[in-house]
Amino acid sequence: MLRRPMILLSLLALVGIAAGIALLALAWLPLRSAPPSTPRERTPTMVMGGSTDGRQLYQQICANCHSSKTDIAPPLIPALWQPRLAQGRPMLYRHAIEGKRGADGRFMPPRGGNPYLTDEQVRATVDWMVDQLGSSTESTQQGAN
Repeated sequence: MLRRPMILLSLLALVGIAAGIALLALAWLPLRSAPPSTPRERTPTMVMGGSTDGRQLYQQICANCHSSKTDIAPPLIPALWQPRLAQGRPMLYRHAIEGKRGADGRFMPPRGGNPYLTDEQVRATVDWMVDQLGSSTESTQQGAN
């Protein structure tokens, strides 16, 4: 008779342990199976408060590579930008938003390397840059037509 209570107690202990392990696994599973978030899935931090001031955005983000003090990207010198300007603003926007590897091997990272810049901020910055180059609206709008 003593065997039955011992067997029952052993079974209850095993069931309890199994239930505890199952609960731990269930609690841990969502953390383990969640795919890593990409910059687009995360709540973006507003870059510069969401400002669309192209000059400020350029100075804070783009000038790091596009200044005349580096050889990383072309500085705002009209002669260096003429082939790009001839493609039109829509193509400049696309390259600035999506990124582009140039024929010379240089790489423009998407959104200037800041995944939290909005399309609107990138376009405002491109517009400011083109305006600084003194480009006529004719040459920059040809690519739009």
